[in-house]
Amino acid sequence: MRGLEPAEAEELLLWFVRHDFARHVLGPLSAPHVVVLFRQWNEHGFTDVAHVRSQVRTEVARTVDAPGRNVYRPGLVVWHYWGGIVDALTALKDLPQPGGPDTPARPYEPPRDLHGAPGKGTGAALWIAPEEAETVRIRLPRLKF
Repeated sequence: MRGLEPAEAEELLLWFVRHDFARHVLGPLSAPHVVVLFRQWNEHGFTDVAHVRSQVRTEVARTVDAPGRNVYRPGLVVWHYWGGIVDALTALKDLPQPGGPDTPARPYEPPRDLHGAPGKGTGAALWIAPEEAETVRIRLPRLKF
């Protein structure tokens, strides 16, 4: 995943940083395989997750928190989307906060087949294989006291 185009992609990633999303960078520093962004909504039992793989393949979801949850391979979601980096990150950014009348709340298993998804590459949708996560650098959100 070299360079970010368009510039709007970088602006969106910075928005997620400013809004307290933790970041896991998977793979070599010079060319990461995947950047995982996530933020928990503890009071509602959900976690918003993004798997940024390339300009043309980014997967986003609101996952259901459950024992043993895993942001690399979420089991249940209430909403998901995949597409290019700008479209996918914008969709997650614009998703209403949990608990409101117009927010998705019905759990389902996300589709794993990438049929029709842009830039298929390796891996299934919302699934990071163990070998992709051999090297992980963790960036935590700001701590608030």
